Amino acid sequence: VASSVLGDVYNIQVEYYTKLLNNIDIENELYPKILHRRGMSYERLKLWEKSEDDLIKSLSLQPEEPHVLNYLAYSWLERNINLDKSIEMLQIAYNKTKNDPYK
Repeated sequence: VASSVLGDVYNIQVEYYTKLLNNIDIENELYPKILHRRGMSYERLKLWEKSEDDLIKSLSLQPEEPHVLNYLAYSWLERNINLDKSIEMLQIAYNKTKNDPYK
């Protein structure tokens, strides 16, 4: 039952993130952040391709964003794909957040 409720929550999140993306300009500073959040929701729904597409697009708009690099890299590692690229991305993310007290 709990996983069904979570699935419903993630589907609702995807719906609202999509509405937001459709109503703001790609140049808006929130656009890559919303893609990141929607990508996380897709990943939790096990919609890997959609998740990966959103996370990669977010990075194309905001290259080397450490939280997106970290999320995408770990999602690849968990699926045992793009291992070399994942390690590279994690190193970049780590270097960008060395002094981040929240990491």
